[in-house]
Amino acid sequence: MATRKTIATYSYFSSEGNLVFVKLRYEPKDFEYRTPDGRISRVLPRKILYRLPELLTASLEQTVFVTEGEKDADRLCSLGLVATCNPDGGGKGKWSPAYRQHFRGRHVVILADNDWTGAEHAYDVGRQLHRVAASVKVLSLPNVPHKGDVSDYLDTGGTVEALLQLADAGTLWQQRLDVELKPRGRGSREFNAGWIVGRAFRATATAQEKLVLIALECLRRPTQANVGAAVGLSLRRVKSILAALRAKGAIQGVKLGREVVSCSHIGAAHDT
Repeated sequence: MATRKTIATYSYFSSEGNLVFVKLRYEPKDFEYRTPDGRISRVLPRKILYRLPELLTASLEQTVFVTEGEKDADRLCSLGLVATCNPDGGGKGKWSPAYRQHFRGRHVVILADNDWTGAEHAYDVGRQLHRVAASVKVLSLPNVPHKGDVSDYLDTGGTVEALLQLADAGTLWQQRLDVELKPRGRGSREFNAGWIVGRAFRATATAQEKLVLIALECLRRPTQANVGAAVGLSLRRVKSILAALRAKGAIQGVKLGREVVSCSHIGAAHDT
């Protein structure tokens, strides 16, 4: 068995500046948390943002960069920027609603890692912040490898000035949804689709189409049958509405047999 070695430590402080816990990163890749009394646990002690005191004291005019990890947040802060992240990494469901209060009235740029987990995480953060922040943008950095991040961007010639220009030119967040489609039991399908609701679509969509989109977002298991039951429509009618939404571009995907495979891109917003 390989010997585990500590390669990084990240200290998390409360809004008052008190140490809450230290995150320990090991090689081979693993994480644990150490509380001020010395206890070690694999369970996150508290949902709190990294570099929270610096975030809270930053001017509302300063852009806040949300990264997927502490290494990237530290790198940006060392260059004079404001950056933060959540302690439990990227992926769907990792961003706590408790974090929203700290972004009220702020300008936020979410830096997505170049993989599906990064895209899911960026969407989740954007979905939760777009109604409280002054502005939200999701930025996919150019010329980074698969699984690459902002540190890779900077290591390969990217500069703070170029990063700020990309952030300024980025598209403002628009609410969209990605729901996973895969077989769930016999005769059942779930949808994996990206959908975008813009002003033009809101003006032309039927009430039933809007209801179906809401059901896709809210249901834990958004199968065709569950969508129909939620909005009081027959399975045949649900299938017809989904086809109409796909034709309108509200649902983006490629039909392969009876399944739909998402081909959406998190960072690109449209006004359909």
